[in-house]
Amino acid sequence: MGTCQCSNPNQENNIDVPNKEDDNKEERKEEDIIEEKKEEEKKNETNNLNINNNKLQNDKILSIVNEESKENVSNLNESNLNQTDLKLKSNPQKIKYKIENYPNDALNLINKIRNNPKDFIPEIEEAIKHIKIEQNKLIYNGKLKVALNKGEEIFKETIEILKQIPPMESLIFDNNIAIDPPDDEEGLKDPKIFQNKIIEKKKIINLDAYFKDAIKDPFISVLLIIVDDSGKHAGKKRAAVLNKDYKKIAITVKMINKKFCAYYTLSK
Repeated sequence: MGTCQCSNPNQENNIDVPNKEDDNKEERKEEDIIEEKKEEEKKNETNNLNINNNKLQNDKILSIVNEESKENVSNLNESNLNQTDLKLKSNPQKIKYKIENYPNDALNLINKIRNNPKDFIPEIEEAIKHIKIEQNKLIYNGKLKVALNKGEEIFKETIEILKQIPPMESLIFDNNIAIDPPDDEEGLKDPKIFQNKIIEKKKIINLDAYFKDAIKDPFISVLLIIVDDSGKHAGKKRAAVLNKDYKKIAITVKMINKKFCAYYTLSK
C-alpha cells in the first residue's frame, strides 16, 4: 500500500492568514498619530498666539519706555536749565552786576531783616565760616574779601542782638533825602566831601542817620552793615537800618574809576 503524504495547504501556497488583532493595532496607531498631530497643531497655534501677544506687549512696553525716556530727557534738560540759571544767579563772576539794581536789592534785603530779624541769623552763622586770617589780617573771605576788625566776636554778638529785636515795618524809599555820591576819586578819599554834602542837605530836610559803603555786592554789603564790624563806629550802621523809628531811606550809588560808592541816608 502506498503512503499518503499530506501537507498544510497554507504552507504550500504561502498564504498569510489575516490577523484581526494586528489590524486593530494598526488602526489605533493611525488614530493616535492623527491625535498627536492635532495636539501639536493646537500647541503651535497656542505658541504663535503667545508669541504675537508677547510681541504686542513688548511693543507696548517699548512704546511706554520710549515716551518715558523722552519725558525724562525733557525733564533733565529743563532741570539742567534751572540749575544753570541758579548757578548764574548765585555766581557774580558769570553775570556782570548792574549797579543801578543795587539800591532796590539792598533795600529789599534790609526790609526782610526788619520784618523778621531772627530769619537772618542763619546767614550770619554761615558767614562766620568765611572769616579767615590772611597776611596777619582778619578778613571776610566770601565772594569778596573784606577787612574786619574783631571778626567772629562781632558776628556772634550780632546774632544775640537779632534774637532780641522785634519785627518792624519796612523802610520806604524817599528820593527827597538822597545825596549824590562824588564825581571823582578824590571825593571818595576825602571824608569831608561826604560830611559837607550832609550839612547842605540838612539845611533842606531832616536827616537822622547816614553812612557810606564801598561793597558792590548787595548781599555782602547788607550783611556787613548788619554785623557792622567797623572799628570805633561799630554798630552804628546796624542801629540805623534796624531803628523802628526810621521810616524813610535813600540809597544812591556810583562807580568812580572802577570803585564803588553807595550813600545811605535815613529819616523818621
